[in-house]
Amino acid sequence: MKKTSLFFVLLLFFLSSVNGQSISQKGSWFVGITGGPLYGDTDANAINSKTTNKKSIQAGATLAYGLTDDLRLQFEMLFERRGFQSQRYVNGFRLTDTSSHVCWECFYAYDVTYFSDYLQLPLLVHYSKKKGHFEFAAQAGLFYSLLLVNNHSGYEELYLDPVSADSFLQYGFEPGYSRILYSGQTSNVINTYDAGILIGLSGNYNIYGPLSVSLEGRLQLGFAGIYENPEMPDLNFKSYIIRLGLMCNLPKKR
Repeated sequence: MKKTSLFFVLLLFFLSSVNGQSISQKGSWFVGITGGPLYGDTDANAINSKTTNKKSIQAGATLAYGLTDDLRLQFEMLFERRGFQSQRYVNGFRLTDTSSHVCWECFYAYDVTYFSDYLQLPLLVHYSKKKGHFEFAAQAGLFYSLLLVNNHSGYEELYLDPVSADSFLQYGFEPGYSRILYSGQTSNVINTYDAGILIGLSGNYNIYGPLSVSLEGRLQLGFAGIYENPEMPDLNFKSYIIRLGLMCNLPKKR
């Protein structure tokens, strides 16, 4: 939450303080490539569970059109990989919530890492000001992500003590230890799409003629939920991205 608040403060400071000369970009097309590390910020920790975010990547192509000298409409087509580890441990079972008997020797453990590959399609506005060879910009827009594939690895295990859990047997529970290993692609676990908002700040430097390099920081907030399975926790994905890019200003047609 503190990271998100700081990001919004920096964005507002930029919009209120920048006062350079505008770049002549009205009616121009821009094409480029971009990519960099993605840092997930999904906080789902509880007493018996823990979520650990995994560093991932985002990369792809951009296409922009200059609406005015300061404002562009920008479309992107990106490959995005998201990753996180989900862990859960429960010690002590009751047959029902009101049961007085507790099997303290019984336990349940879950430790699975997920990596999801998405095709992401952002549409945003890009507001910029130029000072010499440097250009400073702020971005805001929407994105839609389509799941390409999800892979997982890990295990799920359950132990029911033969003595302490004897009262469970009449309800069909088998005593002893069981373990399930997970590996490969999943189905009906991770949501097949995501949609949300994004904001960002960037600095661009004109290196030669129409070519510019950029360094960008971006915040993404997804609203569709990580899991498709309704029995899984209700979580949304949030991430911070640092991207390097190369942009070319295409010559105008005469």
